Amino acid sequence: MNKSGFFANNKAFIYPFILLLFSVFTHFYHLDKPENIIFDEVHFGKYINSYCCSGERFFDIHPPHSKLLIAGAAKLLGYDGAQTFDYIGEKFPSERNHALRFLPAVWGVLLVVIIYFLLLELGACTFAAFFGGLLVAIDNAILVQTRIIALDGLLLLSIFASILVFLLATKQPQASRRNTLYLLSGCLAALAVGSKFTGLVALAMPFYYAIVSWFHDKTITHLKQWLLAASYFLLGFSVIYLLGYYLHFALLDQPGPGDAWGQVTGSFFKDLIWLHKTMYSANSGLTATHIDASYWWGWPFMHTPIYYWSAPNQMIYFIGNPFVWWFSIIFLFAGSITMLLMRVSDLSVIAKSEPAKDTPNLWFPLAGYLIAFIPLTSVPRALFLYHYLTPLLFSLLFVVLWLDYIGWFRHASFLKQRPSVYIYLALSLAAFFLLLPMTLGAQNSAAIGDVIFSVFPGWR
Repeated sequence: MNKSGFFANNKAFIYPFILLLFSVFTHFYHLDKPENIIFDEVHFGKYINSYCCSGERFFDIHPPHSKLLIAGAAKLLGYDGAQTFDYIGEKFPSERNHALRFLPAVWGVLLVVIIYFLLLELGACTFAAFFGGLLVAIDNAILVQTRIIALDGLLLLSIFASILVFLLATKQPQASRRNTLYLLSGCLAALAVGSKFTGLVALAMPFYYAIVSWFHDKTITHLKQWLLAASYFLLGFSVIYLLGYYLHFALLDQPGPGDAWGQVTGSFFKDLIWLHKTMYSANSGLTATHIDASYWWGWPFMHTPIYYWSAPNQMIYFIGNPFVWWFSIIFLFAGSITMLLMRVSDLSVIAKSEPAKDTPNLWFPLAGYLIAFIPLTSVPRALFLYHYLTPLLFSLLFVVLWLDYIGWFRHASFLKQRPSVYIYLALSLAAFFLLLPMTLGAQNSAAIGDVIFSVFPGWR
């Protein structure tokens, strides 16, 4: 492993501890508030009721894994399925909503730490990795999406955890440890795809890495190594992915609204194929519009935030930290264009007098951004700003690695960074706390929203 790897420096664990504490506080502070159903909780809550309590069959366009895990955690925390989930804004008392929102909040907390370690593994210095993790922690959109009953927390966590474990596996000299990590990476990728089908990026990234690696060493031995790695990865993937559907069919053994889509026959693989065909058909056939739907070309600039919930002088908006979203897209373009120019010319962003640096894996997150983003541009149904969260995280990985490579971060402690780093962090933190009332649905959040929307009327 290179010297930037996260096992190389014990001091590197101080930063993730800080990130963990901060993220635990922001995710669990008044997690049970508001005591009302928020946005898609009205749908996912019904499905979780079926898994944990009623057994009534339902149909959803998304795979079952996230919902199964939330249902299991809620059951352990004492949830009894009594919430009806009839409409957004319905009374949702603390003793019920906390049990259901608990696991998504845990996923959000862990995501921040995983991004930190992934940046280290990709070659970032310790402070740069902390910087990247902090940007994830202070993004209001990611925070709100992982404080409610939603699938995106596990989607994001499992995608980037799977990639991290895969990269660790490639650097293990011991075959048994290496293969165990490939197996685990496949399991995590299954959770990603089992959350939403956009999680297929967790399968595509190891494939991309293996192809690029093999082109650097086109030998039969190298090919056999990758085929062996693929077998362990796909074994882990298959076991976890199929297990989710086995539990889905086993738990939903009572008549329910899902029967309108067709009835299962009791043959697992036949039913599995039928369900996937039905999910694909339903996804393709969605034509309904929505007032908060948005076009893919506007996502990086936070075009059309989503109105999640409102009450007198209170609101919750899905809106990101502009200094995170705009920063990431501006430097994604700047960095990728500069990289291309460096490949075709003698352009250099490193002074000739400076010592040579190890080049971080910049192309890897850039490929991830394109793989995660481009397929969404051709989806005909209504999409929302939260569909950009996976590409957003890939763009942050790229930008942090790029800025580290060109020397914006000093390979030193927090107190020895450039003034511009502190200025940027101060602005980002200010934006986070300014938007935080609308993230949490706090008292007077509607009044704060009116002030913000007067400056940015396109966000209303």
